[in-house]
Amino acid sequence: KYRLNLPSQATTSLTFTAQGRGLASEAVRALIALLFEATRAGQVVAITDARNTASIQLLERVGMQRVATAQAEFRGIPCVEYTYAVGRA
Repeated sequence: KYRLNLPSQATTSLTFTAQGRGLASEAVRALIALLFEATRAGQVVAITDARNTASIQLLERVGMQRVATAQAEFRGIPCVEYTYAVGRA
């Protein structure tokens, strides 16, 4: 078994040539499965900028649901962040 110290953070980023091939979806699904297998976590949470439509589509594609919207600041500029979550199956 893997041992993880929570809370943990993971980010996704793909080069333009690697986008649109399902790699990020596959990676995020695998990460969620690993977290549920290796920890007692009841849910996995993701936060993304509301302007990042690619990330929003990815999170929804892997079965995450939007659970919150909050005002935030990124590099000194006000923005909106969406929080997504998925629980154990």
